[in-house]
Order: sequence, then C-alpha cells, then structure tokens
Amino acid sequence: MSPLRYECVNPLEYGAAIKALFSREGEPQFAAYFDRVYPSEVEAGGRSWVAFAPDGELVLHVARFLYEFMVQGRARTGGLTANLMVATRYRTLVPAVSLMRRVVADDSAGARVDFLYTTTTAQTVPVLKLAGFDELATVARYVLPLGDRNPLLDAGIRVRNSLQRRGVGRPIGGWKEYAGEAFPMERFATCVDEASLSPLSPLRTERTFRRRLPGFPSGSDLAWLEEEPAGGERLVAVRVEADGKRGDVTAISPAAARNFAHFIPTVAQQLRARGLTRLYLHAIEGSTLAVEAVRAGFVRRRDRSPFMAVPLRPDAAQLLALPGRWAVCGVDFDGLAA
Repeated sequence: MSPLRYECVNPLEYGAAIKALFSREGEPQFAAYFDRVYPSEVEAGGRSWVAFAPDGELVLHVARFLYEFMVQGRARTGGLTANLMVATRYRTLVPAVSLMRRVVADDSAGARVDFLYTTTTAQTVPVLKLAGFDELATVARYVLPLGDRNPLLDAGIRVRNSLQRRGVGRPIGGWKEYAGEAFPMERFATCVDEASLSPLSPLRTERTFRRRLPGFPSGSDLAWLEEEPAGGERLVAVRVEADGKRGDVTAISPAAARNFAHFIPTVAQQLRARGLTRLYLHAIEGSTLAVEAVRAGFVRRRDRSPFMAVPLRPDAAQLLALPGRWAVCGVDFDGLAA
C-alpha cells in the first residue's frame, strides 16, 4: 500500500472532505455536529490531523480541542482528542498509530498543550497506547431510577429512594434552580476547587457545553446552585432528553462532587416532579463522585469506556495523577461519538 501523507490542518478548510469521510464510513450525522461544534473549537485553538491517500483523498481524521483546567491556582491546558475516523481500506494498525503519533509529536513540540486526553473504545486502546497514551481509568455510566409508568414499580422506586435518602442523611437544602437562558454559565466558568482537593478542576465555558449539548442553552438545560455554600460552591447541571423521561448529569462542581449523595436527592425529587423516570451520570469509576453516586442510589450499568491520557510537559505526569479525585463528568468527556 502506498504511503500516506499526514498533515495538521485547520478543519474548516477541509470541512467537505472530512464530512465526506464520515459519511462514507456510515456516520452522515457527523456533518451537523461538525457545523455546530468545529467553528468555535477552531477559534479557541482546535486543530485536526488528517492523512491523504496518494490520489489526494482524505482517508484519516482526528481532532484535538483545547480546554482549560485549574491546578493549584494555575491554569493548564488539556487537549481533548476526538472524532477519530479511518477509511475502511486503511483500518490496519499502522495508519491510525502514525496519525496519533503525529498529534503527540506536534503538540509536544509546541508550547500550548500540557497533556492530551480522551475517552475511547476498547478497540482503539492499542492504537493510543502505541502512540504514547496510558490508560488511567475507566468511565462508567450510572443510573438512578426516579419513577415508572407501572404503578407497582413506581411505588417500589419511591420506597427504595426514600430508604436510600435516610441512609445518606438529611438532604442539603437552600438550592436555587435555573433553566434555559438563565443557566448560570458564568458560575461554571469560574468554579474551581479552592481547597485543591481535586488535582484537576475543569474550567467549563459555554463552548464546553455546546460541544456535547445541541441547542445549548435550552429549556432542557437545568442547574441547581446552593445559595449559601460552605466549603466551596456546590453546583450541578442536568440535560433533560427529548422524550422528557430521561436526564443526564452534564456538569458538577468539585465541592458538589464531594457531597453528591447528600444533595442529589433534592434534585432527583424535582426531576421526578417534572415527569422524569431515569437520571444518568458518567463518572470515573472508583472516583469520589462515583462512590457518592452509588451511596445516593445510582446503579452502575455495563457501559464502560477507557479514559486515556499522555503528558506533554515535564511536570504534566503529576497533573494526571489520581484521576479518581477529578470532578469530571458529562460534558468533560468526548462521549465517544459525534
């Protein structure tokens, strides 16, 4: 097979070719995602790495988006690798590994990115490991039953959740609810872990939410803020799915992650009153947030994804230590799909 030509490019200049690659490989829906997400990501420093076949056809693609994290009062930059796609005829180990190695090499040579990170599939783990990534943790999906159409099951869920609330103690009160345009975006943008109990605290911006949540902010985007927090600002966000029955925890502050089991019952009751029957959460397995979620009655599902990263600076390995203490969930992950 003839050698491929690898390049780092502005994805907006190759939008048609990138969309065509995804469409040929059975993901035509990627085009809408590209149009919604990539312009703002490129404006913030996002780039794509691509490979061209000898005939000039674009046959491999991966994006790298930039996000800020606060570490002991200092902002550090992480590069989220996402939307890896390889044309069927090039789905051997070498092309994908070569592409990812080029990403690592280029960002290592630059001065802007401290580390690369991603959630991925089991099939892609060997590719990333050969490119220098380490598998640091596993992202698991948890679900909290809120209700059911069957009256008997609904009654059982109410009893279960009531007993669960008694087990974790009295719910924290004094929470203010926000929705839609009133979503407290500026709170998430400045919400950091002042006590430094979380090695990495993501500085979420509107761009962070828009990447994962179409139409953000909408009436489906809810948030709860403790009006007089003690020990750090407690803040949690939920996106209600289109069917009005399911919700996903999209973001949470570090202080709220440490007390998740105490306040989520209050949120759950309000979601149940809205007609929701399930609340989902993505969290690093074994993390403080995941442990608190299980205490609150969440059940781990079979959905699991490897969380991988590679340090690019001499001190970056320390930044990636103890991922179980990171307050990351929902919008902080790639989600494995467009």
